[in-house]
Amino acid sequence: MARSKPRQKQRFPHLLGSKWTSAQPVMGWRHFQVTARQQGEGGLVFAELRAVCDPQVRLWVNAATLKNRALWQAGWIPCGLQDAAADREATGSLRPELGFITRDGSGNVS
Repeated sequence: MARSKPRQKQRFPHLLGSKWTSAQPVMGWRHFQVTARQQGEGGLVFAELRAVCDPQVRLWVNAATLKNRALWQAGWIPCGLQDAAADREATGSLRPELGFITRDGSGNVS
């Protein structure tokens, strides 16, 4: 049997169909899904992101930027959870339905 060429490792193999939440609204939306991937020159990989609530909102990003946690988080994170970490740092409390207890221990959100 003839040996086949060794397969080159694919960069971002699970990118297609993955879900992402932007740290800041992008074109008015925060929740996106990867609907296409494109291999660029020099080994760059690009992902087409579509807004979940408005499929007409589409953008292409370098897939490497999705690794930047200051810009993107994997999965669809509820907007309240995104801001929760900043709230906890500022006030020392989070809502109990998000898995945290408020500072006064009551769990009431005002």
